Amino acid sequence: MRRRQIHYRVVLISLLGVLLVQGCAYLQHETQEHPIAITERDAALLHPRSRYVSHHRHLSTEESRRINERLGHEATRPDELIGYYAVTRWPKRPTGETGTVFLEPVRTEHGTLSLLVSVKDGVPQRLAVKDGPSAAAVTHEFLDQFLGRDLDHSYEVGRDPDAFHRVPSPLAPIEGRWELSQRIAEAVRKILVIAEALGV
Repeated sequence: MRRRQIHYRVVLISLLGVLLVQGCAYLQHETQEHPIAITERDAALLHPRSRYVSHHRHLSTEESRRINERLGHEATRPDELIGYYAVTRWPKRPTGETGTVFLEPVRTEHGTLSLLVSVKDGVPQRLAVKDGPSAAAVTHEFLDQFLGRDLDHSYEVGRDPDAFHRVPSPLAPIEGRWELSQRIAEAVRKILVIAEALGV
């Protein structure tokens, strides 16, 4: 009788272990596939009182290759799901900007913040950050440097104050936060490259 009870316990523990591993794998897959999902509220943060259309596309092998080649490192993978919002005007609201809103997570030493960029004609037209302890450190002055900055411009963040007198000049960093500034710059550039590859 005692042996049977021990056997049942071993079987039960084994089953729980299998379920736990499968559950962790599922969560890991979901996290990798959708690190931070963009929402309509995110699009509205940049373009209030507009019409928002959600889009999701899996990158083809060729699109992923072109993006990685342009960025100079493996930033995407084939079949990766890219989510974004197309922003249009309401018929009765002829004014207002249109664009395509992307979200890119930016890893920092204190966690991850969400970078939102509205792209139109290959350039950022509106930017915002949210979430994460580092979001408060990101100033409007820093983000404004990206407005109208296409992929032909440098996305290098300068360290030396004398470098800002060069033409073209590098981006001025957030005071005391060079690494965070550079990661945000790289994220903005990645969004522009993805938008270019998707033709949006």
